[in-house]
Amino acid sequence: MKESKAVFVISGSILLCIVRMTNSKIPSKKIKVKKIILNSFLPQIYLVPPKYANGIMSLEKNTKVFFFSDKTLQESKKDDFRFDEDYWGNIWQK
Repeated sequence: MKESKAVFVISGSILLCIVRMTNSKIPSKKIKVKKIILNSFLPQIYLVPPKYANGIMSLEKNTKVFFFSDKTLQESKKDDFRFDEDYWGNIWQK
């Protein structure tokens, strides 16, 4: 996970969850998940640093989000890891 991202909500709101990754291929399920709520009513850009996995859930209908990356699309595709939505427990509760 070498990519860093910036997240900006244009309209609506999201729950952004980030997890610090370790050097192992399969991260521990005991790692603490940081939850951040971003919305268009209080505009801000949130930086997701390298070595962090991230996921979002829309909290409102018609939410729109911009993601900015420091990598090209080709580089980003090589740095893509997927986890089951409940890998770190039930983190997607509002």
